[in-house]
Amino acid sequence: MVTPAIPIDKDMNKFTTETFPISITPIQINGRLRQLWVFQDRETETKWREVKNIHGCSIVIYDRYSKRRTGDNFPRPPSPRPEDLIEDGWTYDGRETTLNWLGEYRDCGLLSIFDESDIDVSNGACEIVICDWPETEDETRLAPIWKEIEKSLDYKLKLQKQRQEKNKSTPQEPIPVEC
Repeated sequence: MVTPAIPIDKDMNKFTTETFPISITPIQINGRLRQLWVFQDRETETKWREVKNIHGCSIVIYDRYSKRRTGDNFPRPPSPRPEDLIEDGWTYDGRETTLNWLGEYRDCGLLSIFDESDIDVSNGACEIVICDWPETEDETRLAPIWKEIEKSLDYKLKLQKQRQEKNKSTPQEPIPVEC
């Protein structure tokens, strides 16, 4: 008879996490900020480029708190004050720092705040560039950066393809568990 070492609790990993900004520091950039994207269509393997304007950036320091939830009940924090959170049963999980950008959202003219996690897409690669030269020099100066982004995307897609092929070639057999 095989007994699991840890009791199975289907709600074991269900936590609610909240982050509260405690410090926002704008960063002065001398030059134009551009977000350069290279995408590849999965079916046709056609690549295309996009350039997004970034209108500013800041360093944001967050305090992170979590609280275990039960079922579909997502606890809401009573307030962002640390003493209120702790009193309400929230756990302080640490501090994190992110670099946030204020940039164009899609091509609809809206602005959005995004961070590093927002630029990780499966069929694209991105680089944020400070262009401290006249706009007329963009084509020449950005050419080597475009090449590096394309190489990065090719490598990323190659790894994805290898993983997919490996997953297809190794069938997943059920693991027998006796209780």
